[in-house]
Amino acid sequence: MIVITVDTLGIPDELTERLAKKLSVLAIDRSRLAICGSHTHSGPMMECCANTLFGQSIADEQWQTILKYTAELESK
Repeated sequence: MIVITVDTLGIPDELTERLAKKLSVLAIDRSRLAICGSHTHSGPMMECCANTLFGQSIADEQWQTILKYTAELESK
């Protein structure tokens, strides 16, 4: 069993599935993977998670930071 915890608002399904696919190379079944978000409202935002949280568009510069953070987290 692999348990991953992240201090963020939530974990996007897309990220979970990408990680599960990467782990399948190591013969780790999707059913043995748990990714948990702390649901903090003070943590970094992730791609595909509450993108309309503020009811308005996210500035391009902020969006690039969100994408960078998501990619860095996924690579770890």
